[in-house]
Amino acid sequence: MIARTDWEDLFAEHGGEVGRLVAGFDWASTPIGPIGEWPLALRSVAMTILRSPVPQALLAGPQGILIYNDAYAQMAESRHPGLLGQGVREAWPEATDFNDNVVRSCLAGADLSYRDKPFVLYRNGGPEDVWFDLHYSPVMGDSGSPIAVLGIVTETTLRVRAEQELVRSRERLAFALNSAGMIGTFDWHIASDLFFPDARLAQLLGSRARGADIGIPVEDFLDAIHPGDGQRVRDSL
Repeated sequence: MIARTDWEDLFAEHGGEVGRLVAGFDWASTPIGPIGEWPLALRSVAMTILRSPVPQALLAGPQGILIYNDAYAQMAESRHPGLLGQGVREAWPEATDFNDNVVRSCLAGADLSYRDKPFVLYRNGGPEDVWFDLHYSPVMGDSGSPIAVLGIVTETTLRVRAEQELVRSRERLAFALNSAGMIGTFDWHIASDLFFPDARLAQLLGSRARGADIGIPVEDFLDAIHPGDGQRVRDSL
């Protein structure tokens, strides 16, 4: 059993930069009190997240007092280290309603999970659209009742923006094809001799284009071309 007075040293020695901040923070000034008075479960989970390379945070008590790790600090950018020991409502005022629901639900025993959850956060001097994968679960205290919320946070903004740009690019291509009167486009994987038509061309090919998403033999594509054009296309390929 680890003595209560040793936890500050453990946080400082094994919890990275934020662990040292946690060890030296005046927790007595917060609703959860000094580290020595935390329930064993809260101290143990705090040590676990401090050592994790994945952005994680504890929202302790009804106020959701924040304890987090180095990876979360990087995600928080300029808000760190001011977030440490703050209630989650004050720490992330742009997401007050969302975080209120998280704390309320998880302290009632629920688990919550969100994929590509959108937010508008204040970053780089102004509001910015961002997205996150978020997973929350209750941390049980010594009595078996929830005392905190464990949050695992992964920012997906770059991927979401890339996917949105891909959709816009496809829309621009479709518009260009419509304007030019083209019937479609395709990719030809020469090594496997497979043909990948886009949706427009696959629709024109009909039944011969079944399985177009995994590639169809080029010969099937050539056989679907009007006989008057087939040889010319073969020669071009």
